[in-house]
Amino acid sequence: LIGGASGAGKTTLAISLANLLDIPRVVATDDIRQILRLTLAEDFMPAIHTSSYRASEAIPESSQVGQDPVIAGYREQARVVGVGVRAIISRCIEENTSVIMDGVHLLPGFIDLSAFEKKAIIAPVSLIVSERQAYEERFDKRAALEPARESHKYLEHLDRILAIQEHILQCSEREDVPIIDVTALEDPSSAAVTLVAERLQKEKEIRKVMGGNGKAKKKR
Repeated sequence: LIGGASGAGKTTLAISLANLLDIPRVVATDDIRQILRLTLAEDFMPAIHTSSYRASEAIPESSQVGQDPVIAGYREQARVVGVGVRAIISRCIEENTSVIMDGVHLLPGFIDLSAFEKKAIIAPVSLIVSERQAYEERFDKRAALEPARESHKYLEHLDRILAIQEHILQCSEREDVPIIDVTALEDPSSAAVTLVAERLQKEKEIRKVMGGNGKAKKKR
């Protein structure tokens, strides 16, 4: 699970990891959101019919009480998309196949994945861009490669994007999810592969101690 704010490089890393780890499926949470948009009318579920950093404009003020409006809107969108995330993971478990998911909606600790703990090895990671100028350059570079994703609409809302990034960072630290600062990394895939390998090794050691069935081995 590759989380991070808009423009952090999640999709690029997901594709790279899929090739390196020979994982056949890559799913973006933006694709899940698009399917939900076609399924759920805007009047019924307004938060998913806009960008994560503008979701606060779509939800009622009553649901923002006591919260930063930007974060409240973002969390509401993540909550709805999280239903689709769980469905994808469940399907992959049924088919015994691996998947890489990336998206801003993969907020650590927010989507309940407890039902999958004994059925799958889940390796989350969060990407951040720690320098504002580097973020601006990333949006300009992406716009040059993908003209449909004009940089100005992201740069106009960069403060909101950075606020969401800070929230993701705080949640990652609280949930002990690894963080990769991609600011100075030409290719973060090697760091991500290392983190995945460490997660797999840790899981292997845990299952060895637990006897592979979720119960601790009895000493003889």
